Amino acid sequence: MEFIVHENSPEPFASTATIRYELENEAIVQISVYDPLGTLILTQIEGCRAPGSHVLLIDASNWPDGCYYYLLQAGEASTIKKMNVSR
Repeated sequence: MEFIVHENSPEPFASTATIRYELENEAIVQISVYDPLGTLILTQIEGCRAPGSHVLLIDASNWPDGCYYYLLQAGEASTIKKMNVSR
């Protein structure tokens, strides 16, 4: 399973971020967001997605400023990326 995850936009962001990704095959998609200490702060299950381009919206309006990491899983594949909240 291959997939592409683009950097979130905007970067940094104040309250909401958009994460675009592309799937080669149909897959169950889930995103987990962690703070800098590795504490899980959000799990969002997107469910089964068809091949093609997709968009995830992340609401961080209640999060303190700082660096966060998100793990995007699509089927058996996964990737970790960094995002910054700054108001």
